[in-house]
Amino acid sequence: MHRHAITACSRLNKSSPFLPSFRRYASQHVKPSTTEAVDSSDASPIPSPPDDTPPLKKKRSRKLKPENLHEDTNPSIPDLAVNASTTKRRGRPPKVLDTTIADTTIADAAEAAPKKRIRKPKPSKDQHAIAHGSAHHSSLSEFLTYASTTTLSPTSTVYRGTHYEYTVANALSGLGFSLTRVGRASDLGIDLLGSWALPSRPAPLSILVQCKAEAPKPSMIRELEGAVVGAPVRYRGEGTIAILAAAKEATKGVRDAVGRSGLPMAYLNITTEGRVRQFVWNQAAVECGLEGVGVTLRYLVGGESEVALTWKGLPWSSSSSA
Repeated sequence: MHRHAITACSRLNKSSPFLPSFRRYASQHVKPSTTEAVDSSDASPIPSPPDDTPPLKKKRSRKLKPENLHEDTNPSIPDLAVNASTTKRRGRPPKVLDTTIADTTIADAAEAAPKKRIRKPKPSKDQHAIAHGSAHHSSLSEFLTYASTTTLSPTSTVYRGTHYEYTVANALSGLGFSLTRVGRASDLGIDLLGSWALPSRPAPLSILVQCKAEAPKPSMIRELEGAVVGAPVRYRGEGTIAILAAAKEATKGVRDAVGRSGLPMAYLNITTEGRVRQFVWNQAAVECGLEGVGVTLRYLVGGESEVALTWKGLPWSSSSSA
């Protein structure tokens, strides 16, 4: 307001009749100012004070470089993945899109999709099947033929042991046993495996036999106990009797070792000619299924004798057990 008043006063002519009255008005209402009147037509703009605020830094935007996309050379197939985003990932190698598409339709591509692999179940093995100990022979007659063909000496340990194992299996078949020779290298002392049908049991007993073509010793009973531990699952535990068969009669030490064993166990004296001369078992074998089974001697022509079984005091054979 003051500036406008001074400016207006400067524009008045000194000869104007309104000058004295205006001076009296200005002296009464306008305060003196040190600011000089400046004609607005000649005045220059008043400079603004300098701005000390630092300029704002603009955030640098990251430019994305477009990837060179392959053109689809097959017009019959729509763009499946050509227009997909292929921006470069930080810290990882850029993904390369394989746009090479075979000349097939979309339906054919769907049919060619990999199918889920289904595993075929393995055929279950028969746990009751027993493999023979040799691929060249499975009976005494076959072994004799094989031995003569290969010129195996009858005095060798292999010949004598194999011959005695088949002899024991044949001798016990007349007492209701059904045995298979399984003896081979690293057989843990098990030579025969099979079953024994008894009239006192609806199901046959499992039988494990160790054969020794020599005189028995008490240490052989302990060896037989160790063979039971390493036998197949079917021939361990309840319902299994372990038998030691040797070519000589059991001594008192052998009979005592059989009686002390906590496993169902028996001893058989079977000669190299195949005669059963002795058959003894312990109390654990009685509880396993031999309750009511007895042993007697049957005399043959020429004064020879062999063991025969009885059932509750009566003669019993494998044919009458059914």
